[in-house]
Amino acid sequence: MEVYNDMYGEVVNFFKCLRDKTDDLVWLLSLTPTALDEHTQAKNTCIDGIGDLERARNFWIHSWQDRNAGGSKGWSGWKRSRNTVRLPLGVDNMYAAAQRLRDVYIDNMPAEYCISYYDTPDALFYIDPPYIKKGSGYALSMGVTEHEILLDQLLDVEGYVVISCVDNDIYHDILGYNGWIIKKFSSWTGGGGHNVEAIWMNYV
Repeated sequence: MEVYNDMYGEVVNFFKCLRDKTDDLVWLLSLTPTALDEHTQAKNTCIDGIGDLERARNFWIHSWQDRNAGGSKGWSGWKRSRNTVRLPLGVDNMYAAAQRLRDVYIDNMPAEYCISYYDTPDALFYIDPPYIKKGSGYALSMGVTEHEILLDQLLDVEGYVVISCVDNDIYHDILGYNGWIIKKFSSWTGGGGHNVEAIWMNYV
């Protein structure tokens, strides 16, 4: 069983539009360019008061044009690139995306309840929490104490856990001390610098 925690309801709304208003949604997305102005407008649009179709289009822009793409609610900057524009699951493959998620349970609850409810010895949790620093592009920020509470909960789960984060001392003090495995790699930031990213695992 595969579960996606859609706390903001964006995935459900997107596929509701794909199901009920297929032609309208595909037409809108096919005429949405990869453009900074489109990204800026979508980023600055409050979902309250806009229709389901425009909300779905904004979600799609976030998913494919934002540097923070991949499903999180928060926005960062436009994904500027010197390479040819490619949309791996873009308009042409919309039905493939729907097929991919057909057998996925899409839940909607706070992370701590989701972890507790679905925890079994055979479960695999992928956790991608907000950066510890504020203003990191996420809709919800997490302070040091909230990260510590999350990590303390994950230390006690029965299942397997994979956590992705920027390398930091807090995770070393808690996870490293408890024998978790870490893999590090560099990633480029939107400002031209780089971060040391980390993958933490409670299994080999």
